[in-house]
Amino acid sequence: MKRLVIACCLAISASAHAADVFVEAHAGALLGYGAEAGVDFGLVRVRGQFNSFDYDTDLEIDGNDFDIALALDNRGVLVDLHPFAGAFHFTGGLYDNQNMASGDAKGVVLVNGKPAIGVSADADFSSTAPYVGIGWLFGRDNKGLVAHLEVGVLDNGDADVSLYVPSFNGAVTAEDVAIEEREMEEDLEGFGFFPVIKLGVGYYF
Repeated sequence: MKRLVIACCLAISASAHAADVFVEAHAGALLGYGAEAGVDFGLVRVRGQFNSFDYDTDLEIDGNDFDIALALDNRGVLVDLHPFAGAFHFTGGLYDNQNMASGDAKGVVLVNGKPAIGVSADADFSSTAPYVGIGWLFGRDNKGLVAHLEVGVLDNGDADVSLYVPSFNGAVTAEDVAIEEREMEEDLEGFGFFPVIKLGVGYYF
């Protein structure tokens, strides 16, 4: 017991002695560009982060083609555990997730099998998104510049689709729209988990 207490005291002392403040700028897929700041206690780092990026793409959803505008916007708190007090770390955290997508359908589309034009859609995701990952932080033993590589997964949650459909010859009903929204949500299930790869450059003060 005495040895365990001594070991714990030494670990706490080492972590406290190593406390440093740092900042970092990073870029990657799929969160885009971002920045963060935090404190490094040696075995543990705590950091606050934000990311933002917008881009356009084409996507087929439930057999219909859409021009999609994807807006990525999230802020989070992350905790890094350096089990060997070196470059390698495990990461866990939680994001305030404002990622969303909006799109306009190309030409005539089928809404629950019925033709319509002028269709558009919005998709929101979970407002709270957990994150897990691993990474390597190079140069943290010395004050100054550091390089950071991190890979992980963001749980974006299930898509919540809102479909806007002007009726075409009065054929499309509210029930058709609701059915089509559910089918589109099923098609977007693959967006529930975002793979994350980030490269960053930071500075230790």
